[in-house]
Amino acid sequence: MERQLEYEKGPQTDDEPTAASATDGRDDAPANGLRSVRGLPWRAGLLFGLGSFLLTYGVTLQAVAATASLYGTGEGGPGAWVSAGLVTLSNHGVSIAGDVTTEGGAPLPLEISTALSSSTYVSHFVPLLALAAAGYGLVRYTERTTVRGAVGAAVTIVPSYLAGMVALAVLTRYTYDPAETAGMTGGGDEVVTFAAPLGETVLLAGLVVPTTLAVVGGLLAIWPRPLDRLLGERERERDPDPDATPGE
Repeated sequence: MERQLEYEKGPQTDDEPTAASATDGRDDAPANGLRSVRGLPWRAGLLFGLGSFLLTYGVTLQAVAATASLYGTGEGGPGAWVSAGLVTLSNHGVSIAGDVTTEGGAPLPLEISTALSSSTYVSHFVPLLALAAAGYGLVRYTERTTVRGAVGAAVTIVPSYLAGMVALAVLTRYTYDPAETAGMTGGGDEVVTFAAPLGETVLLAGLVVPTTLAVVGGLLAIWPRPLDRLLGERERERDPDPDATPGE
């Protein structure tokens, strides 16, 4: 009976698609790509990105507050949280510009320029360490073992970090008014609004810097494994049969 069924069904040829390969066709490529995007650790990435942003801003805020207490501030100057926001953006390569109508612009107020120059020595390395550590930790947490998986996981850190940087650029603005500000120097005689350009913030602080540093951290998390595989292949090429005895 079984032989009769096999005879009626006939042998399976290579031209007939199997159940496993039937869904691997060309029409299913977009769905596979969509599944690969959905397979990224978005929740963990958003948390790691938010944590790295809060760590970056928090350490910078402490550095700016220490600088302000050391050098002193005038009445009516920018708050420490505003200066910390501008310093954080500056540490990502964003220029702090004054919106003025007079030719030649206006210099930064003393409090902001002091914060940018003094606290930079400490806080300039904070984004580098925070983002690289976030990429490293996320890849290790999600147990990614390939370069593609590590890069994909590291990129999920960017959206929440970008949102934090855009919020800083929008909220941390300071308007210098010489008529209302006492004890400050270096602001000029014009009313000036000091802020970070939004486009520059999105490009540098929100995309280029976090993506680069997070990917570097993610690749460092898997670096020993590709290196071990490479060394293992070279050992096998040098000694293809380590169990063989000499003279065989």
